[in-house]
Amino acid sequence: MAEDWRITAQWERPVLPLSQASENTLRIRLSPPPATTAHGLRLALALDCSRSMVQEMRLEEAKQAVLNLAGALDASDHLHVAVYSSQLMELIRGLRGGENLTTQLQARLAGLQPRGLTRTQLALDWLDASLANDELRSCVALLITDGVPTDERGYPLTDTALLEDRVRRMRESGIRLYTVGIGESDYFDPKLLDQLAQLGGGRFIYQPHPGGLSVELRRLLRDCRGLSTRHSGLRIRSHLQGLTPGRLCRISQDFQQCELATQGDALLAGLGVLNEDQPTELLLDLQFAASPFGSKEGERRAVGLELVQDGKVVGRLEQSVTFSNSFSNTRQVDEGVQRESSRRRLNELMRNLQDSDESRQTSRLLEQIIDNAETVDRPEIAEEARAQLSELKKTGKLTRHRATSLLSRTARDDSHD
Repeated sequence: MAEDWRITAQWERPVLPLSQASENTLRIRLSPPPATTAHGLRLALALDCSRSMVQEMRLEEAKQAVLNLAGALDASDHLHVAVYSSQLMELIRGLRGGENLTTQLQARLAGLQPRGLTRTQLALDWLDASLANDELRSCVALLITDGVPTDERGYPLTDTALLEDRVRRMRESGIRLYTVGIGESDYFDPKLLDQLAQLGGGRFIYQPHPGGLSVELRRLLRDCRGLSTRHSGLRIRSHLQGLTPGRLCRISQDFQQCELATQGDALLAGLGVLNEDQPTELLLDLQFAASPFGSKEGERRAVGLELVQDGKVVGRLEQSVTFSNSFSNTRQVDEGVQRESSRRRLNELMRNLQDSDESRQTSRLLEQIIDNAETVDRPEIAEEARAQLSELKKTGKLTRHRATSLLSRTARDDSHD
């Protein structure tokens, strides 16, 4: 295969100090070639129909949202639908988009009533089996729930390792998982749903008001339209003594962290499937050791990048960096890369907020969220965080619903859709 992807990159700090250790962030853009052929989308959707879904007409609203989603599919798309509670029941298996799909789906959803437990393991097993071994279409799994995963006896799962392992295997086979929590997050586990979406290469969607679910699913469908069918990785090689690559994350997937594995003299980061209709942007952190005594100022080759798809290199970049003894030069920053680093920090603070159960720690996190939101020009998040900080000072606590709402707001950056 020809090397037809274009890789470009930009340092947060274009010039580094020569005589001391430093850190830098590289923003990487993977630009796809012009699309030559269109490929269909294969979507598998597992809908929670446990007894808690009776509240706020959640199941009825979710049924309508699923029907609306089915109506938006093209003839080249295929849909699988199942509902799960104490048991799983498959409703639709691989039907093409069109009038027949919506007619059959409407008939099979009509008589469903909320009952039973939330057996999330059953749903993930079915999603994996439904999308396995399809190399011709983009595969997307969607898990919709309002409850905490339980075992067969109805007790909440305390060990979620089996769920996480299943999602990892799905991602390794090219399936991207999105999770949706409906109803207020005080009644389900948003941290787990967010973690599963991160492991699955998708994102977590929070919809506290079930009536808005249709809009969220249409938005998700639009996001998934240009997904590649090829599994991708980024090979990273260091060309400088003392240069150590650190974490790598995808900007466009809520700063999803990519796992790094050693491959010979390089590191290989799993990217999953990429978008073929728009660039994919990444942030790579690197640590530079101080240059040896007597080293000269100037530009040096620093890091080599190779985009790999299905084992073949489809794009390359050799990136240099400049070293200097000038204090003013080493203080310069690229505002665009710095903004993305701040957005990543804001996203991390939101996730930490979900784990915080101590008032002073929560207060500090909210103050940092306000500062970072103002830095990246997200005044609506800063305003919401101020309101929550005020409530925290009055009541001494912050509900999980409010923390999850803030996390969801960071994912709604339309400029990065």
